[in-house]
Amino acid sequence: MKRIRIALLDDHAVVRHGLASTLAAEADIEVVGVYERSRDLIAGLAKVPVDVLLLDFSLKPDELDGVSLIRMLRVKFPSCHILILSSLHDPATVGLAMRVGARGFVGKGEEMAQLVKAVRRVAGGAVYLNADMTYRLAEAVTSATENKNEAVDPLVQAELTSREQEVI
Repeated sequence: MKRIRIALLDDHAVVRHGLASTLAAEADIEVVGVYERSRDLIAGLAKVPVDVLLLDFSLKPDELDGVSLIRMLRVKFPSCHILILSSLHDPATVGLAMRVGARGFVGKGEEMAQLVKAVRRVAGGAVYLNADMTYRLAEAVTSATENKNEAVDPLVQAELTSREQEVI
């Protein structure tokens, strides 16, 4: 069985430790990098290739924002599949992350079993969203389509950083 090589980036030490411990306990997952800063992640990926990048969407203010980081990683490391893990788990943020290159999105409030499932699915080349988020995204798109005359774009309703709003 081929092991899934994963690197993770989160600016919170407790989260990094918990993720690394949980994922390393899985027989088919190998944690090859644990990073606090995006520049360390980029340097690490240049040395050790990975199958899945598990990224926090919202890092400290001096770090790249989620959109910029996803785009940059897609260019520099196109064979890596990006899975986002974030407390910003609303349709607008999820939709934005997926549009710029993420292959999956897991809310930090979900169970660890869902995260492991997401890692496996994304590593296999599929897209991962939980059923509730899939429904909420479809509902937001349908609502925006039905109300073409109104500004119902779910991106407008997102809790985005000023940089993310500028990109949009």
